[in-house]
Amino acid sequence: MTWRVAKCASETPPPKPTRDLDPAAYADQVGQEYLATCHAETRKTLAQYFTHTSVALFMASLTRRVEEGMSLLDPGAGAGILSCALIQLLSLSSRKPKAISLTAYEVDEKLIPYLTRTLGYAAHWARKRHVRLVYRILNKDFVLEHAHTFHATGSLLQPSREQFDVVISNPPYFKISHASPYASAAATFIPNIYALFMAAAATLLKPKGQLIFITPRSYTAGPYFQTFRARFLARVSPVALHVFESRTKAFDRDKILQEHIILSAVNALPRAGAMVTLSSSEGLDDLSHSRQQRVPLSALIDLQSREKMLHLPTTAEAVRLKHHLQTWQHNLETLGLKSSTGPVVAFRSKALLLQHPTQPSAPLLWLQNVKPMQVQWPAKTRKPQFLAISPASPSLYVPNSNYVLVRRFSAKEAKRRLVAAPYLQQVFQAVVVGLENHLNYVYRPGGNLSREEVYGLSALFNSRLLDTYFRTLNGNTQVNATDLMHMPLPPLPVIQKIGRRVLTTAAYAPEQVDGVVENHLTVALIGFRGLTHL
Repeated sequence: MTWRVAKCASETPPPKPTRDLDPAAYADQVGQEYLATCHAETRKTLAQYFTHTSVALFMASLTRRVEEGMSLLDPGAGAGILSCALIQLLSLSSRKPKAISLTAYEVDEKLIPYLTRTLGYAAHWARKRHVRLVYRILNKDFVLEHAHTFHATGSLLQPSREQFDVVISNPPYFKISHASPYASAAATFIPNIYALFMAAAATLLKPKGQLIFITPRSYTAGPYFQTFRARFLARVSPVALHVFESRTKAFDRDKILQEHIILSAVNALPRAGAMVTLSSSEGLDDLSHSRQQRVPLSALIDLQSREKMLHLPTTAEAVRLKHHLQTWQHNLETLGLKSSTGPVVAFRSKALLLQHPTQPSAPLLWLQNVKPMQVQWPAKTRKPQFLAISPASPSLYVPNSNYVLVRRFSAKEAKRRLVAAPYLQQVFQAVVVGLENHLNYVYRPGGNLSREEVYGLSALFNSRLLDTYFRTLNGNTQVNATDLMHMPLPPLPVIQKIGRRVLTTAAYAPEQVDGVVENHLTVALIGFRGLTHL
């Protein structure tokens, strides 16, 4: 592909917008023209979700440095709105560049004419403001073109010869299957296409160069993205993060159900004492006046940890809560406990699911059976409440012991992400029980949890303290067994004391549980939701 330059006198002028628009607004208009002609299934296959104008301008505003000559990369350009927003803001800045070079990748051949229109208009618009824009459009797959960067040397990504001042992107997102052409590139350590875009972008930055991405939040925690986080954070250091707290409003036109974040990071090793701008908004309407705070990078990531999970405490109170809870020296592992996922996968065990105990069977507990601080069995649900006992499938059953049951999923509108209930073996006259795969269970390997420990842990997991902490770490409605293993906990005697208090006062309602937990924890958390101590 050749570089395209703003028109000369002899050239045909770029297509004009319907009215005098800024480049970002024009790109949005052209993008909507394209979407009107595009079949929904095609968009779904290509994971095409165009960036809203306000989001594009917000992302562009995060640019930290303006040089006399700047090189930009848009690895999944679509109709060009992110490129146009960045060009627009650079051209209007008080210290504007004299020249901008842009490389725009777009895999969808049908989008190329639309992208050509928007970038042609942006070049024409920028030239009127004394900024020379040259651009090239590459109708290629950005990830496959840079697959060589994923071959690790030790724990690092390979740097690329081509380098840019700013990479800005709204990449596609879908899981990488084993049959995918991306699988051989890096699926061994990156499970989703958007993270491949991020990893490749990190290798394409100049020293102190910047990347700005809007993506789902899922890479910030959990075991699936652990290797990606380690390699990615070995190359870049976050400088700004924005959280969309609504799961529906960042891409409201496309009905996407994801919690999104915007990450701005620079090509530099994270350093002690570095500060990060952390902001949040509900969605698009309040984006222009989002809540902001400056926090130490160390408050978001423990760079010495193996997991390198990224916490996003979006309020000053949540920052204080996270700081103090992390002074707790215990978790399930240090207390000699473990969390696992229920072994019964319903569709694989259909022949064993029973509505009535017509043969030797065990009680079967589902997500629907677990309420805050209470197991309801049988539940008013269509789900079979019994599991036939089959000697051929011994791994489906767990011993009838004392457990803490935690839902793996919560409804998106639920007030609490963590929902836990105490399960006592005396409830059933059974040797084994069945736990469906949408439940986690906490137990003592080689032993049994005491009644006080079961109720104490259940109260802690249901408390607003740990729920708030969990939300800083995880934007999903899913709670993995690994997440539970890393949750900070007080010493076991304190957990037992909380459990005894819950049992003696029958404090099972959410506000009662909060009161018991807060009264037994002496963590100074001035300002946390009006509390002066916990």
